[in-house]
Amino acid sequence: MTELNSKKVKAVLFDKDGTLVDFNGTWHALYEKLALEVSGGNKPDAQRLLAEGGFDASTGSFIAGSELAAGTTPGIVRLWLPEADESEFLKWCARLDRAFVDEGPVAAVPVAGLEDTVKLLHSAGIIMAVVTNDLEAAAENTMTRFGLRSYFSAILGYDSVTNPKPAAGPVLKFCAMTGLQPREVLVIGDNSHDIEMARNAGAGCAIGVLSGTGTYEVLSREADAVLNSIADLPEWLGIR
Repeated sequence: MTELNSKKVKAVLFDKDGTLVDFNGTWHALYEKLALEVSGGNKPDAQRLLAEGGFDASTGSFIAGSELAAGTTPGIVRLWLPEADESEFLKWCARLDRAFVDEGPVAAVPVAGLEDTVKLLHSAGIIMAVVTNDLEAAAENTMTRFGLRSYFSAILGYDSVTNPKPAAGPVLKFCAMTGLQPREVLVIGDNSHDIEMARNAGAGCAIGVLSGTGTYEVLSREADAVLNSIADLPEWLGIR
């Protein structure tokens, strides 16, 4: 569906990492630190964990759709510690979550044009929310640090819903909170998880952006349109 305009789109749901936040600039160092902790300080093992999680050392970037690029904390811990018992699993989930809430927002680098884009959409009457597979608190802290929290009517993390991305849960919860229909919602993100969530929920439109880990080759097969970044969204919607 590529004929949408600002009159038909009532809300925009933004993915966070790779869409609102520069992914590599924000997460590379923190993931390295956490992998080293999980490996007990063994650097080769830490590099192996990063590679298993989706970090491509040859390019210095994260692979789209990988656990580190698009997954949740429990998914990362299960990948890194597949034989952990419940106690150890919960311990490392808590450790990673604490880092994501406390350290992630401090390290967060906004994508170019973030503030201007958010303010322009807000001035046009678009309802906005952040929908992420990070923790709700981490996303709250990040948007607060950027000085943009007040522009978002909701921030939903993987822990905000029973079934996070790529399931329909985040879109449906947002619609329940606002009274909007999924067809009135545009979802924008850098990963297939975002597009799949939009399709599963019956969202009116799904837009891919190239500011994160996703590639044009993949996103163009799945999304209604692919933009360089969210900075192009207002013009795509006919908002100036």
